[in-house]
Amino acid sequence: MDFDNPRIPQFNYRTGDILIPEVKFAEPLRVEAEHFADCIRNSREPLTGHTPRADRRFDPRARATAQRRGRPSEFFRMNPVIRRTVGIVDVKFGANVTVIEPTNLYGCDIGDETFIGPFVEIQKGAKIGKRCRIQSHSFICDLVTIGDDCFISHGAMFINDLFVTGGPAGKPELWRQTKLGNRVSVGTNATILPVTICDQVVIGAGAVVTKDIVESRHLRRQSRPPPPSASSRAVASTYGG
Repeated sequence: MDFDNPRIPQFNYRTGDILIPEVKFAEPLRVEAEHFADCIRNSREPLTGHTPRADRRFDPRARATAQRRGRPSEFFRMNPVIRRTVGIVDVKFGANVTVIEPTNLYGCDIGDETFIGPFVEIQKGAKIGKRCRIQSHSFICDLVTIGDDCFISHGAMFINDLFVTGGPAGKPELWRQTKLGNRVSVGTNATILPVTICDQVVIGAGAVVTKDIVESRHLRRQSRPPPPSASSRAVASTYGG
């Protein structure tokens, strides 16, 4: 080999056995996170030689108490928090359903071609029909059934508990059902108590529905009653009967 002449390729070779250590395949960030958690749990010094600083997330008084007792690792186990992730669990989806995450959907039925916007919660037992649009920040609780081609606008709230005991009912048998027919539109921030609403009803923004609606009409919140000349699609005040 001529090391003085850069024009000549430099190479070398050898014969005999070689030893190649086994390198386990793992995602680097996961390995780092697992090592960090292990150091916290077992009070070990990490490979970097620095003490983990996860204690910054905890109550400083608890940290001071643990250090005073001579057990600085103890504060890692203080102030527990119950964490429940948002997600989609045990949902029966129809065909071509669109869900914009994050959403909280569990134990519900959602029909074909329905759209679910972000920050929507649909609870166990609720049923959504076909071709519906559930806009963001809506809440649809258990015992709610929504028909086909319905529109639920932003922030609409459905209620199944009338607080008949003076507070939240601890027993599901005290909850009440809500049923919407087909082609029902519910406006922004409307509140729907346990009622039955027939087909082709429009409920305006901010309305509070407290009694059944048995004929097609257009409801919106206002301070005075509808004029006598109104059509069959009457304009009502906050609907209560």
